Amino acid sequence: MAEEFNETNTETKLAEELTRAIRHFNRCYRPEPENTDLKPKMMMLLHFLWHKKHHGTELVSLSAIGEEMRLSPPSVTLMLNPMEKSNYILRIRDLEDRRVVFVQITDKGEKAVRELYEAFLSNARIMVQLLGEEDSRTYIDLMKKLTRLYREFMKKEGPEHSHESRTES
Repeated sequence: MAEEFNETNTETKLAEELTRAIRHFNRCYRPEPENTDLKPKMMMLLHFLWHKKHHGTELVSLSAIGEEMRLSPPSVTLMLNPMEKSNYILRIRDLEDRRVVFVQITDKGEKAVRELYEAFLSNARIMVQLLGEEDSRTYIDLMKKLTRLYREFMKKEGPEHSHESRTES
């Protein structure tokens, strides 16, 4: 029993240290966004639309956006309204069924995505310079491994298991 407690205690301490390290890192780089009218979820949506367009799908349904962004239809509409007004996206009604609405990224929206990507890439270059090639590759390999293992864990155990772990501790 004492051995199990020490393992859990060590695991908990490592988990706390990991979350603290992530939080401290996130605090050290907070660039001011160039597009102050775009919230993070809006930028995620623009990136999603950009990605779809560059893989052959220019018109994306509201339901696909809701599913990707994990938003209800009213929440999608609330997010799209200011984006359409600012000309980042266009809403297009289906000619055969007027109830069906598609969304398309505009040139202005694509420009915002490119600018954000360049800012992220610039920051990533700084990280590579600070860590060096070997540590950067180690970090990348560890993140890939963690992503793969976590996905496998979530498929097998389900999200409710991770919640139980937090509430039991």
